[in-house]
Amino acid sequence: MSLFYAISLLLTLNGQENRWSLNDCISYALENNIQLKREQLNAKTSQQNHLNSKLQLLPSLNGFSNVSYNWGKTFSYDELAYVDQNYLDFNFGVQASVELFNGLQKLNTIQQNKYNVMSSLESVEGIKDEITLNIAAAFLQILLNKELLTLAEEQHELTRLQVERTTQLVEVGREAKGSLLEMQAQEAVERSNVINAKNSLKISILTLVQLLNLDSIGSFEIEIPQEIEIDKKLVLVSPESIYAEAELFMPYVRSAEFGLKSQQEGLAIARGLRSPSLTLNFLEYSRYNELAALPGVDEYPFKDQISDFEYKQVNLRLAVPIFNNWDVQYQISNAKVALEDSKLNLDLAKQLLYEAIQRAHANAVAALENYYAKQESVISNQEAFTYTEERFNVGMVNSVEYNLAKNNLTRALSDLLQAKYDYIFKTKILDFYQGIELEL
Repeated sequence: MSLFYAISLLLTLNGQENRWSLNDCISYALENNIQLKREQLNAKTSQQNHLNSKLQLLPSLNGFSNVSYNWGKTFSYDELAYVDQNYLDFNFGVQASVELFNGLQKLNTIQQNKYNVMSSLESVEGIKDEITLNIAAAFLQILLNKELLTLAEEQHELTRLQVERTTQLVEVGREAKGSLLEMQAQEAVERSNVINAKNSLKISILTLVQLLNLDSIGSFEIEIPQEIEIDKKLVLVSPESIYAEAELFMPYVRSAEFGLKSQQEGLAIARGLRSPSLTLNFLEYSRYNELAALPGVDEYPFKDQISDFEYKQVNLRLAVPIFNNWDVQYQISNAKVALEDSKLNLDLAKQLLYEAIQRAHANAVAALENYYAKQESVISNQEAFTYTEERFNVGMVNSVEYNLAKNNLTRALSDLLQAKYDYIFKTKILDFYQGIELEL
């Protein structure tokens, strides 16, 4: 994570009293997710391979030298016999080579590596999308658990007040002690519900903290959006329309498309092995030997030997593949198989995308219908509880009936909250497939 980003984020969070918005969470996760970093390194490797394949078009130039000290029997041209003598031998030179034609294998390799880079970059974007969805789901779960905790605390407080009221009525003899015991038992259950709701909230916060790769929960708090309500005017776009757009930009489909193009170039590379290759070579060479001599001259200087023995060569090398243990056909056959597999991989990516969109659309429709059903349930249970509470206050129903009506209302309110956040998340998934930025 860059120092500038870290300072900016720290200042932002301090200004929010350490409260993280959904955008803060997503941005931080994208900067620190280990899986994403590894995928980015894979993309960087692909980029290096692409650059290296371009550099392969350049000529090669290498220098060489060899120094040896020799002793033992050596043929002497002065004495015309093998004699024992020690001498120094030295040679050096440079050689260069450039491939003029090789069945376009190098050019096709450059294209293949370019598509590999593009495929890797799309895979990086795919990981980012997964992280974004996971963060959004965890963030919404915290919001839901906060509301469930508030509901549990409100219901517990309401029952606690009823316990106090019933206690007073028992003391003056207007209510049986059994009613008080029933109410106290209900209060204990709801106190337990508050504890469970707190624990659920802690676990959901821990889940988000782990997704952010933070060391500990500490004083972690999320920023509560001002209003999170269902847009009842929202019209869900058909799966077919969503897919028609998503197919053009979804990373995993794009990655599979570039993978197909890469394998097409791979087949061209394999077929290029059938083609003759033409290489231009250059060699410049010279040597020095202590035993070298010139007629009538006692010493043959190093500089003179280097100049006299200088040798240059330029040659064209043509290699024509005729039979190589069936290796060329073997590589072509494998390239064809890889190409067919990449076609199937693209078809599978599109199929999985369409199925995911269909499923997301069906889930959103079902979630909306469920939300409306839970709304009606809350209305009915609220009316039933209000009626029962009024009768309970005048002694017309006992505490068992009161608690039953209250529990039914609590359950209906809890179900409504869960249905609400479930629908919100399902619609956010549809937004994601339409390329709409996730926000609350």
